[in-house]
Amino acid sequence: MLYFIIVSVFLSLYAVLSWRYFRYGFFFLIFYFPFQIALNPPVAGVDIATGRLMIITLFFICIAKFFNLTKESRTQLSVKIKKDKIGWLLLVFLFFSALSVLWSENWVWGLRKWLVFVSITPFYWVTLYALFTESDGGKNSLRTAVAPKSTIFFMSLSAFLAAISALVQFLGQFIWNGDVVFHFWARNFFPVFLGQEFGATVFRYQSWFADISGKTIMRAVGFFPDPHTFGFYIGLTAPLALSGIFYFWSEDKIIYLAGILCLFAATVLTFSRSAYLGLIAGIFIFFILRFKGEAKKKSVILALIFIAIILSGALYPPVYNRFHSIFNVEEISNAGRLKNWREAWSVVEKYPVYGSGIGSYQLNLNEKEETLNNLKRKDIFSGVIADWFYDNKSGDYFGDNYRTPIYAHNLYLDIWAEMGIIGLLLWIGIFAVMFWENAKILFSGIIIDKLNTAYLIGTMAALFWFIVQSFFDTAIYSPIVLPVLMTVLAINAFLTLNVKQRV
Repeated sequence: MLYFIIVSVFLSLYAVLSWRYFRYGFFFLIFYFPFQIALNPPVAGVDIATGRLMIITLFFICIAKFFNLTKESRTQLSVKIKKDKIGWLLLVFLFFSALSVLWSENWVWGLRKWLVFVSITPFYWVTLYALFTESDGGKNSLRTAVAPKSTIFFMSLSAFLAAISALVQFLGQFIWNGDVVFHFWARNFFPVFLGQEFGATVFRYQSWFADISGKTIMRAVGFFPDPHTFGFYIGLTAPLALSGIFYFWSEDKIIYLAGILCLFAATVLTFSRSAYLGLIAGIFIFFILRFKGEAKKKSVILALIFIAIILSGALYPPVYNRFHSIFNVEEISNAGRLKNWREAWSVVEKYPVYGSGIGSYQLNLNEKEETLNNLKRKDIFSGVIADWFYDNKSGDYFGDNYRTPIYAHNLYLDIWAEMGIIGLLLWIGIFAVMFWENAKILFSGIIIDKLNTAYLIGTMAALFWFIVQSFFDTAIYSPIVLPVLMTVLAINAFLTLNVKQRV
């Protein structure tokens, strides 16, 4: 009872403050995503990221505030939202993913995964509302022709602090042993930021260490569960931070440059090869679009130089060795990923149109039954940490196989296997429509101010990073990555709709 009282008081306080100071509540949540605390309700196998509850709270506040707008502003905002193709596609995707629960082999697992979607995707509309409205003399009115500068500032600031924490954790292995740092992180931060249950899963299936040229190196992760998720987060924020560096270069160039370098240094030190490929794709697209016309050759050169500096590994050879291993199909993790793709394709072949149902992917694999001994983590780490995660009642490190990280290591295969070709086409359609609308703006001669052009290109680069990295990992169920993805999509939609309004 005390637990629910504390949670209720926290959400009530946030709701009251957000109702009175909506934009500050919105900015706080943007900043809070990579540091959100996990709640551990007295329900077996359940952790709840507080960010999800705050999104739902802010969403209902937006609905209430919408009806508090002036009639004219309500009409204008309704017209804009109705023209938002990305928003409609998101709604259809949500609806179809809900339907897929009906034919899932385990509807409880399917419902849990769908609840992640339905509790986080509303942040897309929360972001749009925050960007389109402002307080004007006590009356709510539509925002006109402004840049999403404040939103991107808080995203960049939060990403910078997340990168600093990851760099501190990474550098700790050169002062103490890497295992010591990991144990410290697991005991003190996993229960707080990941939750008891999810923290146990991360501990048991940890990917914090990489074997590079026969040497074990701890990767930059910070408060994230794994380096790949951290790479996704940086990928969605770094290009937006980079987009402002040309516009504000003369003002605070040292601060901007230091922040950008921290973001990309943290990405490189994740040793996540999927993040490396996303980085290459995102930065290349950024420079190609940033410099058009006669400067196109210059942009290609800049992009190549920028990528070469980041990935050369001249100062830290393990980076080069890790990147070079991408092309070695016989390398253990690469071979394992290819095996995962083949297994995912076998599920796709069985359920090509509607999918096997959300949440039932691992139940359709040939090797879906595991013994208790296989479930237990090998005794790499022993002592108090292992005891702390051990569940004496169930005789297992956690009693629910739902969190076992069995997935295709490819977002598109994951969606296809669980939601069929229909779900996959809906998901791809979101990004296809976005890029098509952006291309019409950038290449049709439509006049748009320099700052918003930079931000539009930044969102395109961030989403292209996400698309490329998603060929090797799945992050849409992350309570950190998914809301940031919704934020970037909403910023892009805001810029597109604003341009259409002025044309």
